[in-house]
This record gives sequence, structure tokens and C-alpha cells, in this order.
Amino acid sequence: MRLVLGAALVVSMSFSARAQSAVANDPQLADTLAKAAAQADALQRDLPSFTCTVSGHSDIVQGDRVEHSTAFRGTIRAQRQNGRMVEGTTYTDVDGKPYSEKHHPYFVHGGFTDVLLYVSEPLQQCSQFARGAEGRIEFHAYSPSVTGCGRYRGLEGFFTTDAAGNITHIERRLPESDELDALVPYAAIDLAPVELNGKMYRLATHIRSERPLGDVRQRFEADYTECKLFTTGFRILPGVAPVDDAKPQP
Repeated sequence: MRLVLGAALVVSMSFSARAQSAVANDPQLADTLAKAAAQADALQRDLPSFTCTVSGHSDIVQGDRVEHSTAFRGTIRAQRQNGRMVEGTTYTDVDGKPYSEKHHPYFVHGGFTDVLLYVSEPLQQCSQFARGAEGRIEFHAYSPSVTGCGRYRGLEGFFTTDAAGNITHIERRLPESDELDALVPYAAIDLAPVELNGKMYRLATHIRSERPLGDVRQRFEADYTECKLFTTGFRILPGVAPVDDAKPQP
């Protein structure tokens, strides 16, 4: 099962009047949101292609009991194609054995470029932001939705930042959408700075996601480590003298 954290941006308008008024009397909150939007924009606009090692487990949970757990390890590759990032995963082992396509774990994609989608500038106009407990910045989608924000109806969550305004953690809940979008209804992500091509980006280091499936829940949890710039190269090998067919071969 392949689900994603976010969907393509469909809102192109600037902040709505309601979103502007929500932060007009709180310059510090406005500054925090501006920094959050800049970090989201960096991921969407110029994050270079890179790879990370991914390891984790996908579970079937009933109540507080794990009914089944699948451990996995592999490499995730995020490549920029036609102006957007495309993520792909190559598994190396599942449950300690070489990966087989017959045993495919429940996996969540979109943990890098889409991780800050909901605090990006285009979508900030879809929610009301306010200070919460323990330094949280909480967000709740407007109801009824602002024009262009219908697919995010019911969105709620929060994010935290360090002293410099860098996002360190973000969580969001979204009512389960249709199968076409396949958006996970809950996700919690830890972020940390990673230098790629001489620039710092806020990348996911740990993701936890759940979605209901009948009377049980599917749970995905993974760590991302050893992230580095993805490069391609080639080698020039020594030439081989052409063979003269007219000469006898040794």
C-alpha cells in the first residue's frame, strides 16, 4: 500500500483577508509563519536530488496490541523531474531477508518535499494559526473552506520551532480522502537540518503515520539517515584497438 503525506498545491492566491487578520496583531507569529513558508518553499522550489537510508516498520494494530509487524530497510531516492521532486524507494531487506516483491510493506511517501506543505504560503490562507501550549503553533482549517481549499477541509495540526524559527516537528490530521489522493489521515514528522549542495534544508528524520483500516489501524514508522546529494557520473575506460578481420586471430 502506497500513501502520501501531501498533494500537489492547487491554491495560487495570496493570503486571504481572514488569514491576514489572524496574525496582524501578533508580529512574532507573523514572523514565524513567514519563516515556515520560506522553509516549505525551499523544499518545493530548489531541493536538489538526494538519497537517504530508510529503516523502519509497518504494523497492523488493534487497540493497543500490534497484530503484525513488518521491518524494512532500503534506500529512498528523491529526484527533481520537470520542476518537482519524485520519490522512489528501493528495499534491501524485509524482516531481515532479501526483499521480495511478494512481501511489500505498507509505506508512506512524500516525506520530504510535502512535509511542510500545510504551512506553505499558498496553504496558510486555508487555516487559522494561533499559539498553543509548549510553544506550539496550532492550525485549523477554516470552515466553511476558503475558495480553493476544499480538499483540505477538516485539516488541523501544529508545528514547533527552535529559537531561530526552524521547524523541528510538525503533526497534522486530515479526514481520510478519496482513493485518488490517498492522503494519510495522520502524520507526525521530526525534522533536522541537512546540507545539500552547499545549502541547508529541513528534511524529515523520523516519520510516524497511521490510518484506520476497518477495525484495525495501519501504522508506519521510519527513520531517515545518511542523506546526501544524489549525483551521477561516468568513467572513460581505455580504448580497445579495432580488430582487422583480414588478419588471422591468435
